[in-house]
Amino acid sequence: MPSYYSVVQYVPDPISDERVNVGILVFGDGRIRSRFLANWRRVSLFGGEDVTFIRELAERASVWTPEELELPGLEQGMRLDEGKVSRLLGRWENSIQFTEPRTSTLSPEELLDEVGARMLKQPERMRRGFRDRRVAASLARRTLRQALEEAVGETWGRLYRQNEPVAGNLDEHVFDVALANGTPILAAQGLSFEGPHTRMLEKEVDSTAWAVTDVRERDPKMRLAVVVLPPKSKSKTYERARRIFDGLQASVVQEDEADSWARLAVSGVS
Repeated sequence: MPSYYSVVQYVPDPISDERVNVGILVFGDGRIRSRFLANWRRVSLFGGEDVTFIRELAERASVWTPEELELPGLEQGMRLDEGKVSRLLGRWENSIQFTEPRTSTLSPEELLDEVGARMLKQPERMRRGFRDRRVAASLARRTLRQALEEAVGETWGRLYRQNEPVAGNLDEHVFDVALANGTPILAAQGLSFEGPHTRMLEKEVDSTAWAVTDVRERDPKMRLAVVVLPPKSKSKTYERARRIFDGLQASVVQEDEADSWARLAVSGVS
């Protein structure tokens, strides 16, 4: 099944038609995936105006479904209906435009990574001196995928899932990576504690704890894990997170434990 992508562009002046890419929408396997810029300073300077409305679009796009956009199948050459997107956003700005969807044989996740790296220009993050949650998520995915390939060979793809929705007792929660054989049998989320204590980090911990709690209430036998990049020095936030996840019976997997955790996780899976 092919995947499709559209580039979200910011056009502050329709007359000059100068534009900058701000996001990617990928359609595939009945879901919409999105990725937007993390640093909006360049975009704000480009347009010379407040870009809060674009950030709102980025937040809302993360929960859109094909049914909401009325784009099942997404035939080649079909344009995104910006009016439908406008209704989802709540208000419309003519300065946001979408390119015609293009097709690809890549999986939706691979397509999002490839097009995002090529189309979204962002300042290097290495200057921050620490790795963020996305690196922890990538670690969980990579180690689990490698262990699965070693365990079952070429058929690993039928069991491996990225950004997998897992049903809880009250809600559905998207985990960074999962194993599923008809239904999910293992799910893991990545968190990084390398950086400074922030309110955002607290929210990530609390959000993960809620997902673990809700899924655990629905399925007490579900194997759940949190793959972490531990802090470089003593951290009350990290100690709090460990107490919470240990109490919820979710495995806390540090970076140097990830390979052995993944091999154990796939043992017996077929």
